[in-house]
Amino acid sequence: FQIKDGITNSRKSFQARQMLNRYDARIQITGRTFKGQTLNKSELLNKLSGGMRDIVSCERYGAYVHGLSEEHVLELDDILWIRTTVEGIVKLFQVPGVSMLALDLSDEWATVDQSSRDLVEAVLDKESPLVGHRLGSAKKYRPEYECPIIAYRAFNDNQGEDNASVDSPGAGADIGANPETRLRRGDHIILNAASTFYSTFKDNSDFVVLRRVSGDGDGDTFEREKAVTAGCILLGLVALVSTSTLKLLEAVMVSLAAMIFFNITTMDAIVKAVKLRTVLTIVGAFGLGKAIGQEGVANILAEMLIFLLSPFGSRGLLVAVFAATVALGVIFHGTAVVVLMFPICLEVAQSMDIPIHQLIAVLCLSVSCQMLSPISYQTNLMAYSTGGYQFADFTKVGFGLVICIAVVTIPMCEWQFPK
Repeated sequence: FQIKDGITNSRKSFQARQMLNRYDARIQITGRTFKGQTLNKSELLNKLSGGMRDIVSCERYGAYVHGLSEEHVLELDDILWIRTTVEGIVKLFQVPGVSMLALDLSDEWATVDQSSRDLVEAVLDKESPLVGHRLGSAKKYRPEYECPIIAYRAFNDNQGEDNASVDSPGAGADIGANPETRLRRGDHIILNAASTFYSTFKDNSDFVVLRRVSGDGDGDTFEREKAVTAGCILLGLVALVSTSTLKLLEAVMVSLAAMIFFNITTMDAIVKAVKLRTVLTIVGAFGLGKAIGQEGVANILAEMLIFLLSPFGSRGLLVAVFAATVALGVIFHGTAVVVLMFPICLEVAQSMDIPIHQLIAVLCLSVSCQMLSPISYQTNLMAYSTGGYQFADFTKVGFGLVICIAVVTIPMCEWQFPK
């Protein structure tokens, strides 16, 4: 009985998740083969994941019919308001005589050959220009997409609430998303896109996630071929740099040219991938670091910190070395910090009779704590650029980690390298 109850609960949980992960969409009956058929005989119900539960209402020349049954007779130009899963949307998209209507009123795409189109599922990022605008006017803010929104799912899964259309038959008519629905960050949409849309916009900051949910096998084969070619170019880049045939910058430029030549990417995509704020952050860090190094500010700061903490004995000096190294690591690369701090550590070891290995161990461990700013290390910049983080986010998270590392490593260095 326990096993049976567990299976029943698992099924209910799965069904509940299916109910939540459903999209609002509209389909129009355009094929004469459906005229006069019931919903049951038309086999449309077989395409829907939830059967009759996925059909919300039927619009026929402005009049809405709710509470449909399997015996409901279809007529040409009937519009069915549905709420179904991604799989259901994909199956309906492939049915001849059924047209997926645009929720953003881009009905000029209804006459396009659907065999040349793909369905692409997208999650809107907070930076997307679509966020905050009505679904019906979405195409005005991103005309370059050149694809209609054919399905919508709210981020909080409360589809249909407060979304009554202005031309609906009454306040109680639940017809789901409509042109008046406002888009928010995290909302899911499905686009009826050109075959090149996914490859062009897959790395665009407008979307948190972009994935193709339909498409032909030839497109997948082409993507695999491009992946192989890109991998070969990457190996070539590594070979050119490791053998000193070309410098890193020159090898990268050659690799980018090869990727454009083999149609793996485009110049526009390369330019879009380089974010201005990341470039400005790098340039600013180089300028500040050069100024601090030339004017001797780094040495003065390190010596001042050591002078202030020297009354606390050898442990105070180790804390000073750790703090000075971490502080310099916010601006400088780790190698430059070691070059700056090593002579200071050597002088402190000789004058204060502290084992040099203690100081060097603290120096090496503290220089690895480059987590207080996005400019501290290359991988920080990668996360900063891709994740949309703020400068202060690194300090908020990294400060606690640095304190924990200091509390553990300094006593360990004293224990491992005693006087």
